[in-house]
Amino acid sequence: MTSNHRTSGRSPRLIFLLAAGLIALSLSSISCRQVADPVGNQGLHDASQPVSACIDQCNADAAARVLQQTKVHNILIFMCKGNATCVANENVRFQGVLAQIEADRLACIASCHHQGGASAGR
Repeated sequence: MTSNHRTSGRSPRLIFLLAAGLIALSLSSISCRQVADPVGNQGLHDASQPVSACIDQCNADAAARVLQQTKVHNILIFMCKGNATCVANENVRFQGVLAQIEADRLACIASCHHQGGASAGR
């Protein structure tokens, strides 16, 4: 007996990869707090922490974000299946993400130099 039901033409592998990409994107968006945000930056650095340790933490956080976004980028490039427009759009998105991570890293480092001095000469 033949079934008249047709699939949508999407392979289970493609659906799995798409779902994995969306999961990776959602995890990256909820796990990374922008350190440049003054509201989110409160309490980010312990006042007793040496400036060098604070800077090391800023660098480590940025490196983790770059690694995470590189994984997402690779998944999205794979999902483009060689489509030049898709690849170009993803490359632009990825460069923007990297620029934001670097801006956040620099803002984090700047906040390390201002930590702990509540009176700041006032």
